[in-house]
Amino acid sequence: MVSSQFYYTVKFLLNQTDWIVYQADCEDIGHICIEQNRGDTLKLGQFILTSVARLMKVPPLAVEMFTAANQASGLDTKTLPTELIPLNSIQLSRGLLNFTILQAARDWILPFWAEQQYNPRSPSFIPRSHLGLSINVTNRNWTAVGNPDCTVEPIVDPRGLVTPFRNGWSIDVWLVVDGQAFFPSRSDNVDQTLVDNLPIVQTRFTSFSVQLILTSYTEKDMLFHHVEIRNESDTQKQCTVAFAIRPLNPEGISLVHDLEFKEQQRCFRINNEASLFFSRPANFIECSTFENGDCSTRLTHLIAGKNTNSAHCTKGMANGFAGYNLKLDPGASESLDCNIALTPGRNHTTAPVTIEAVTSKWNDLLARGASIITPDPHVNAILKASLSSVLMLTDDFEITPGPLTYHQFWFRDAAYMLSALDKFGFASFTNPIVKTFPEKQERSGFFRSQQGEWDSNGQALWTMWQHTLHSHDKTILDNSFVSLYKGVQWIERKRLNDPRFKESPFAGLLPAGLSAEHLGLVDYYFWDNAWSIAGIEAFINICVQLGRENERQFAEQLLKSYRADLERAIQRVRQQYQIKEIPASSTRGIDCGMIGSTCFWYPLQILPPNDPRMIATLNTLLSRYSVQGVFFQDFVHSGMNPYLTLHIAQAALYGGNREMFWDLLMTVLSRATSTLTFPEAIHPATGGGSMGDGHHGWAAAEVLHSLRDAFIQERWTTHASHDLVLCAGLPATWFNGNKSFSIQKAVVPDGTISLHMECEKDETMVVIDLDRTGFCHSKAWILQLPFLAKRVFVDEAEHSTYNHIDGETHISLPARSTTIRIIHDCQM
Repeated sequence: MVSSQFYYTVKFLLNQTDWIVYQADCEDIGHICIEQNRGDTLKLGQFILTSVARLMKVPPLAVEMFTAANQASGLDTKTLPTELIPLNSIQLSRGLLNFTILQAARDWILPFWAEQQYNPRSPSFIPRSHLGLSINVTNRNWTAVGNPDCTVEPIVDPRGLVTPFRNGWSIDVWLVVDGQAFFPSRSDNVDQTLVDNLPIVQTRFTSFSVQLILTSYTEKDMLFHHVEIRNESDTQKQCTVAFAIRPLNPEGISLVHDLEFKEQQRCFRINNEASLFFSRPANFIECSTFENGDCSTRLTHLIAGKNTNSAHCTKGMANGFAGYNLKLDPGASESLDCNIALTPGRNHTTAPVTIEAVTSKWNDLLARGASIITPDPHVNAILKASLSSVLMLTDDFEITPGPLTYHQFWFRDAAYMLSALDKFGFASFTNPIVKTFPEKQERSGFFRSQQGEWDSNGQALWTMWQHTLHSHDKTILDNSFVSLYKGVQWIERKRLNDPRFKESPFAGLLPAGLSAEHLGLVDYYFWDNAWSIAGIEAFINICVQLGRENERQFAEQLLKSYRADLERAIQRVRQQYQIKEIPASSTRGIDCGMIGSTCFWYPLQILPPNDPRMIATLNTLLSRYSVQGVFFQDFVHSGMNPYLTLHIAQAALYGGNREMFWDLLMTVLSRATSTLTFPEAIHPATGGGSMGDGHHGWAAAEVLHSLRDAFIQERWTTHASHDLVLCAGLPATWFNGNKSFSIQKAVVPDGTISLHMECEKDETMVVIDLDRTGFCHSKAWILQLPFLAKRVFVDEAEHSTYNHIDGETHISLPARSTTIRIIHDCQM
């Protein structure tokens, strides 16, 4: 992910002064580098940097501070994530361009985020001072409107601005009523929702008694933007609707050098590449450049037939609109449409696909998988929207954690997103992606998302096993086994087992790396090692399934030794800092990076649920690093993190703390946008996104995991066997009164399971239906209910195998139970 918008780029340039040829596949060729004399090389690099700085009149103090920052980060040519250079260089250059142009274009109609961030009367205002960069850090919110059949996910910002392509230009819709102009990005009067909780965004405004309704959606590789105008007054209204082409998007400026309207085709041609088609001929066209100003300034006094059909702008700020004059009687409405192909080279119009057809197609798709119905309509809506989001972010043979900022593949995000889809019964979507894992592996065995992150091998191994468990199909293992074995061997070779590390706090662990960016600077992270251990456990299970005895023995010996080294490192750092918790790494005490240690419980379950160190870790994370009830990550994100808060919640569920789990889940869900999405991090003052992608796929996946696991949690008593724990996360209020709720067709290693609960004032009925199609069967079923039972009946026979624990009832069920009736007090 993006650690800083330009940090890695600067780091990359600084490290070039080391004068080291570091090849991208150095892992595969034994770290071959031109490095005959490392000390002399570094001295030469420093000399070059100093010489260039002197030539550019950069003060020695500035060079010294740059060098200190470089050294403090811990990054070097072996840990520098060069894969992020393209992404961060775009962020850096756009931030510089925004700083240069936007503050000089205050009379332009800017996107919503810029209107707010540049407005001194807005809570989002940020002084620009000497920063030199202007980046959206206050309202990073948008909603993707893609679908699984297309690798491009257009986005819609909170005021209806539509950006068809990543990093591209946008479509805005302006309205003039009786000579008065209305611009959505400057409006506070907005209602933006999803149609049927699906990736169909509808944005409504009312201005001058005229309602403007914008609906954006896709079908296959076509984006459709539908505009409806309604006169809600009792007098006739003279209206103009303008479809505006903007060289701007929710990240800032997007260069448009050439803009031309083709009258015969009724389309705008943008940068000689894409064509935006309109449903009917426009009354007038206006195009402009940076020098001639924003076309919005001429919106209210254009004359039909006097057109400026094209613009060429060397500064990349070509802009324009197609205008439509409408005369609306009281109560009347009219519709206009535009569409654009999302496939490169496809530039022809198509008949609009109706919203009803798209809705029906999405609902048919979702009906193929698991469903959850709760007594809370808001929870039901977010669940449906989240499942649609994760499905939408599957792109053929990859899955990405976002439509814009994060539209690339990482094993880390994929581990959570793919396993969520598998648990909801969408293995047909995940299988093609998981099959490509060996193609993403270097010859050394490194599953590489990016350099310097050592968690990916464990994540690839774990995800492969989880996919096998929940797809109920072992055939993928044979074809991938050689790759997976190489991945385990890479972990063993990468560990710091050299005798010179014997007394170090990181002996036997993986080297220092960047790891997940929200953990901090380069360090020896427990997160990396926990994932590696989970990956080795997964590989052992794979060996058992395939009968690979020699490889299993190798992995079991490795696991035993590795677990001992990790435990020793944890105990050592806890003693060193006199703490009860498990910190982020083997070399430092308590800080917010400790959020990474939640993975020991969720999702990996490699420590027992009663581990006092983990209980202390969760309590400290919430007591010290919580803002407005949400985990606040000070490192890099500097925002309230929905998905990291749900990591704490899920860890609490595994630890048996139902109340903490549900409170955190409800707090996060209350932070969903009006289109039921989450940014990666939330600004505590504006409530808008402050970091990362504005529509975060990983966060959507955590919603799916949390609600599914609240009903059915797989608890692995060893790495090879599991129990099914039922209803452990559901709130007590659902069982109080006449309510019903259910989960249908949820995928577990055993097969496909459904639970239906009917609650009355003094009786709860639980009906279980298991289709045993899986190959890994659970040892036990435990029904955990948030009240004290008086009597329990299983399949009509009275049942005595249950316990009262901390105000709850834990019922051990026979493996093929179908109906459980629980008698309890009227008041719970």
